[in-house]
Amino acid sequence: NQVVKVRMQTDACAAARGMVHTLVHISRDEGVGALFHGLKPITMRQLPYTVTKLVAYELCSTALIAASRRFVRARGEADDAPLPLLLRPAIVLFSGILAGAAAAVVSQPADVLLTRICASTSVANCALDAAGSFREQLAELARGGLREAYAGLGPRLAMVSAMTSVQFLLYDWVRCQLQCESTPPRAEG
Repeated sequence: NQVVKVRMQTDACAAARGMVHTLVHISRDEGVGALFHGLKPITMRQLPYTVTKLVAYELCSTALIAASRRFVRARGEADDAPLPLLLRPAIVLFSGILAGAAAAVVSQPADVLLTRICASTSVANCALDAAGSFREQLAELARGGLREAYAGLGPRLAMVSAMTSVQFLLYDWVRCQLQCESTPPRAEG
């Protein structure tokens, strides 16, 4: 649960108590509904995050693979020459880094909102009512301006870019092991 995770990250007492005790504490003191306060911002974060990550990866990796193939053809070698095969892990890694960075930037404002909603009020120091409507939550985030909406972006960029690049390296390795190579359709003519 996101609320429990954020509370444990932002409240030393919650971290000391542990996950189960924090879960029970929130449920007992704030009600079970408090465990779902972050549902709207999670959706606001995950939907653009996932779409951006997948689209950016596909666009970047496809362009880089095509460029490496053009380079090899220009040298008079076949498409399955060693160079594109050697470059593939680097292309996947670089594409994953860029995709992770794009996803982090797009989803950062919703991540900030999620943290503000799920953190305890003493830590968050915000007047945001977690039970407020989607529009009210967006308005509260907008009041803080761009600087506040992108607070903490640097560490999140590093984490998400690294994590995404490793995910896509593993994904590509599995695809290669299963021989699930997708080849773009060739134009007839």
